Amino acid sequence: MDTNETKKAAAEKLALVNGRVITMDEDLPEAEAILFEGGRVRAVGGSSEIRLLAGAGAEVVDLRKRTVLPGFCDTHMHLLAYGFSREQVDLNGCRSVEELVRRGQDHLRVNPVSPGTWLFGRGWNQDLFAERRLPSKEDLDRISPVHPILFSRTCGHVAAANSAALREAHITADLSVPGGVVEKNEAGEPSGILQEAVVFEWMERFIPDPSLEEMVRILEKTAAEALSQGLTTVHSDDFGAGRGARVLEAYRLLAGSGRLGLRIREECLLPRRDALAGFLERGLRTGDGDDWFRVGPVKILADGSLGGRTAALRAPYVDDPSTSGVPILSREELTELVSLAHGEGMQVAIHAIGDRTIELCLDVFEEVLASLPREARHRIVHVQCGHPDLFRRMARLGVLGDVQPVFTASDWPMAAPRLGPERARWYNAWKTMRECGVHLSGGSDAPVEPFNPLWGLAAAVTRKDRNGDPSGGFQPQECLSLMEALELVTTGGAFTSFEEHIKGKLLPGMFGDAVVLNEDPFTVPPEMIKDLAVDLTVSGGVVRYCRT
Repeated sequence: MDTNETKKAAAEKLALVNGRVITMDEDLPEAEAILFEGGRVRAVGGSSEIRLLAGAGAEVVDLRKRTVLPGFCDTHMHLLAYGFSREQVDLNGCRSVEELVRRGQDHLRVNPVSPGTWLFGRGWNQDLFAERRLPSKEDLDRISPVHPILFSRTCGHVAAANSAALREAHITADLSVPGGVVEKNEAGEPSGILQEAVVFEWMERFIPDPSLEEMVRILEKTAAEALSQGLTTVHSDDFGAGRGARVLEAYRLLAGSGRLGLRIREECLLPRRDALAGFLERGLRTGDGDDWFRVGPVKILADGSLGGRTAALRAPYVDDPSTSGVPILSREELTELVSLAHGEGMQVAIHAIGDRTIELCLDVFEEVLASLPREARHRIVHVQCGHPDLFRRMARLGVLGDVQPVFTASDWPMAAPRLGPERARWYNAWKTMRECGVHLSGGSDAPVEPFNPLWGLAAAVTRKDRNGDPSGGFQPQECLSLMEALELVTTGGAFTSFEEHIKGKLLPGMFGDAVVLNEDPFTVPPEMIKDLAVDLTVSGGVVRYCRT
């Protein structure tokens, strides 16, 4: 099929025949063919039946026995940040501080910019460094003393800054930012390592925001990449300091002009009461928008990351007993935010990785739900370091879990050293969460991890990394079946955004969102699921991507 046809209006009919259509519905689990019309699924059934219904004017694609699934949904990622990261210094896989410095120098040599222009990079992980230490401001000064430099760790919760960036942001040894840490060196001066709220809130005040035109360019380009990997819906956290209105405008421009093709549910990061109150005063609420772009939940950051040792734990880190993490908000602050959002009818999604933070979230959710009962479908994003007692509370309160299976593939070497064997037993315990009754959905947290959903499915069913390690999988008792993993990115994602009646399944009346794979994921070895290819992505009944 001609890829130039991907912008056609959704009014035409599209029939996919002679394949295996997995509907994700218990009553009609499979069919041979499917017909899209007017942006929705019109019918599923046998190939002859679908051809007859389609009529002479329809476009018909012979699947040649290939498998069709509902379009994939990523329930937590950062589409805008991912797009910008593709044009910044790529620090993924750096094996030393020296390599990090060299990549920064090479980038500036190839992409020269005027003095004073910020240089950004993302992806370093000190656990991979030969020096076994964090990069310092002196290291980054070797890249450039005249460009402010901010290099984010792979988790995004820790960053390294050079001297110019520290000066630009007025970061001194006595700077105090609630919920953040300015690390100091032996001389008592800022080392260049910044954690949590210092990165998310303080630094963003001094970093120039991208223009509306630049946002639109990046989002359109990145949405096309997401569609090429079978994603038809993403829940994206794109707000930053003071740029929420511009993000909303960029998405609405793209959706209104028909240039998006990807359904967006915006997670609105509003970390302080004044920001949340201002947002609500504009009359915006969860669900506002149209089928292509809707306002999603209020997003709140409550702790950090396991890799940065800033996830807040009930007990200290085994490999660094001096810390048990960095809570970003106090009980009072979190209660104030959640109460305001809940009272105004908003869904709330809280980033919580450590068990102490998960417990705090549940305490707050229980309090607000008792005062104003409703089906809120509040969410805990990540839920990495949990325990069955917490999972049972989540189920009882109707709190959903947004999980990222790819984290296990990346983090398994550090999980036991950080947590110890007892707590590591419950690291990303998806199977136990399901057994406890927690409703789960799945995502990638891109650019923290790649947003390829097939890689996420492979990680969910094997709990192994790309090299097939560890043998048997990390905590293999928590592996999901393929159907359970598919639910994370289809029906699970739809339920999370109150859309189970219109998407997540391939049934008549549902959104015309589907993905065609080159091979059947149910028949290949689980380790090979990550290597499957997307042949076709249909969104709104229109072919948005075609591999051949």
